[in-house]
Formats: sequence, C-alpha cells, structure tokens
Amino acid sequence: MTEIPRVSVIIPSYNSEETILASLHSVMTQDWNEDYEVIVADSSTDQTLDLIRREFPTVHLLHRSERMQSGTARNLGVSVAQGRILVFTDADCIVPPDWLRRLVTHHRQRPDYAAVGGSTANGNPESIISWTGYLAEFNVHLPVRKGPHDTAHIPANNISYKRWVFERYGGFPGNEVVKHVDLLFNYMLYH
Repeated sequence: MTEIPRVSVIIPSYNSEETILASLHSVMTQDWNEDYEVIVADSSTDQTLDLIRREFPTVHLLHRSERMQSGTARNLGVSVAQGRILVFTDADCIVPPDWLRRLVTHHRQRPDYAAVGGSTANGNPESIISWTGYLAEFNVHLPVRKGPHDTAHIPANNISYKRWVFERYGGFPGNEVVKHVDLLFNYMLYH
C-alpha cells in the first residue's frame, strides 16, 4: 500500500481580512482525514493577522512587514513547508470539501506528473466586470470540462506540485513586475 504523502497547503495573503476566514475554513474542514499543514504567508497591514491568530491558531503564520507579491509569498511558504506535495490556493478562494483528496489521488495516479490542479469557478457571478476578468484569466480551466487532461498552465489558486519541482527549479520567479509569475513557472515546467 502506498503511503499517503504529507501535504502542505500554502496561501499567500495581503490585506485579506474580508476573505481569509472563509478561505481558511474551507481549507481546514476538508473531508480528507490525513495529515496536512496550512501555511499563510502574509504581509497585511489590516486585521488579517489578528483574525487568523484568533480563529485558526493551528495555522502556521508567516508575516513580513514589507509587502510581498504572490510569488514571493508562495516561495516563503515553500521554504518552511514539510509536505512532499505542496498545494496552493489564494486568500479569496473557497475550496470544495474534497479538494485535497482529489489532488492527492491524481498525484498518486500520475506519479510522473510534476503538477496537478483543477478548475476555478467565478466567485462574483453577479458582476459583469468579474465575468470579464474570469473568462480572460481562467478560460482554459472552466469547471464545465470533465475529466483529467494535460495543459501547459494551471492557475496558482488551485494547483499542487511535488516538492522535487521546487528543489529542481527553485520556485516561482522573483520577477515582481510580472503579475502572473505562475504562468512563467508552469511554462518552464511544461517545456
């Protein structure tokens, strides 16, 4: 029987007081009963830190006083993570209860894959502006496509990597001018 890998969930956060509690609640209440750790890499100036400390004291909280872009925050989380599978979401995302189980299952079924991820649903469907941004950013990963498939990019709000990926490639690029450093990182892995 294959041992279930230890998993680290890493969430970058900046001024997330309005969304972080719902996000962490969804991550902390997974229907997967194996060991996993949750790390929040934060550089907030609002009440985010106090909320996390009060409501989720078991979360490993990393705080920096200088603002970190998402790639830097994710890399900071990776630097302390213990998991063999590193799972990422964002502070404004709500993940389904079977999220970790499905990601780990796909890693087991495809041990040759460096990364496994999933679709992203629009969190603000009442807004036309939200739909515009959502369709532009996530058009390849809409939840309507059924079943696993290969792709060159998986958004950083719903992706998991095997630890060796970061050991071999060094993590997300440090180019903070580029908003989507995950695109650059995944492109490097895929090509």
